[in-house]
Amino acid sequence: MLASQVMILEDDSEFRLRAREALAGSHDLVEASTEQEFRAKYRAFQFDLLLLDMRLRRDREGLDVLREVFAQDELQPVIMMSAYGDTESAIEAVGAGAMMFLHKREFTPALLGRMVEAVIEQGRLRRQVRSLRQMAWAGEPDVLLGRSPAIREAAEALCESAANPDITPIITGERGTGATLAARILHRQAGRLDLPFVETDAARLRETQTFFTDRLSPWVQACGGTLAIDGLNRIQPEAGRSLFEHQRSERAPGVVFLQEEASTGRSTGPALSWLREETATARVRLPPLRERREDVPLLAAHFLQAQRAGGHTPARSIGAAALERLEAYGWPGNVRELRNAVEYGSLQAAAVDALEIAPVHLPTGIATGRQKGEEGESWDYRLHLARAELSLADRAVRERGITLKTELVKALGYSDRFTLGRRLAKAVADYPELGREFSSIADLFARGRRK
Repeated sequence: MLASQVMILEDDSEFRLRAREALAGSHDLVEASTEQEFRAKYRAFQFDLLLLDMRLRRDREGLDVLREVFAQDELQPVIMMSAYGDTESAIEAVGAGAMMFLHKREFTPALLGRMVEAVIEQGRLRRQVRSLRQMAWAGEPDVLLGRSPAIREAAEALCESAANPDITPIITGERGTGATLAARILHRQAGRLDLPFVETDAARLRETQTFFTDRLSPWVQACGGTLAIDGLNRIQPEAGRSLFEHQRSERAPGVVFLQEEASTGRSTGPALSWLREETATARVRLPPLRERREDVPLLAAHFLQAQRAGGHTPARSIGAAALERLEAYGWPGNVRELRNAVEYGSLQAAAVDALEIAPVHLPTGIATGRQKGEEGESWDYRLHLARAELSLADRAVRERGITLKTELVKALGYSDRFTLGRRLAKAVADYPELGREFSSIADLFARGRRK
């Protein structure tokens, strides 16, 4: 296990020496004696703990630094210190976001050691809770859902990759099969839940001279965690080799490559001989939904329950006839398209107070079984989803005489008016024909208009 990274900002060299003696052996300590030196050395997500003095050469300078730190990483664990142990200082430090306050005149190595261990562990738990909440809000499962042999094989490959840090995983699959989700699952299985997960594009790696020194680079942001790079075939050999040189450093993140696969089952782009030269790789292929139709009912039920948990629909189940349509469909958009279809169906069911999703509630192409291009039917699921949301909002406006955004938000059960506002405003902006069809909603939520 890597030693914890602790950074101290303190202009008293004697105190830094005592802190170094107290933490040596169990933590890697980085020291700064001035505000300028701290800013030059600090990197967001790199340090498990910061020890900041409240007063350097200017009164309350440490609190100014603390606010700058939280602007970059709001979950950064911090212990504020002061030689003046007055109640006002302690309250101000904790109120600004510090997890503990240390009175330097009562400092002992044993006390500092216990405080550091406690705050680091508490900080890790906070990051884990944030990560789990984000998963719940996004409706993301913590495993690859499904019982089909193809998805079980992919899940086993993920577990093997997570257990072997010397192997670089390459996750391949058609668009919409869940490559990013698989990378997040690997991130958790590798024991990095309390560390950052950063997704970036290969284009960010092209500037090899500045990439690793840029304080806002994905590499620095993912320090110690996982860096998922989309577009493996677009990485130039020079940038790739430079990347693996830095990966060998102690605090480097694990690297996961995401590579889109064509419908032929082959990854797009040229063979990457440089990658085979640099590291051992393991390929995790995510099967398209048409190869695992037996998983459709389980996935659909999961997406519906996520909608219910978010308070977006009263629908409790998917009817047998609707489920038959879902299983028979070709799913060119894969799991992502299935999710949007279920969300659309749940909103349509909510519009008529139905407790079960029926075929009539599904997007037209899925409900009728028509394929793309037949009778002019659109396969743009975003259009269908936008129409369902606007239709429900329009019904509330007409039936309840609503004239204000806040009234509509309350009627639809949203806790955040900005979330609904952004979704409906975007729907009207992206599909002007829907704005004309649902003019009452367009008047309320068209972009650029005030409440």
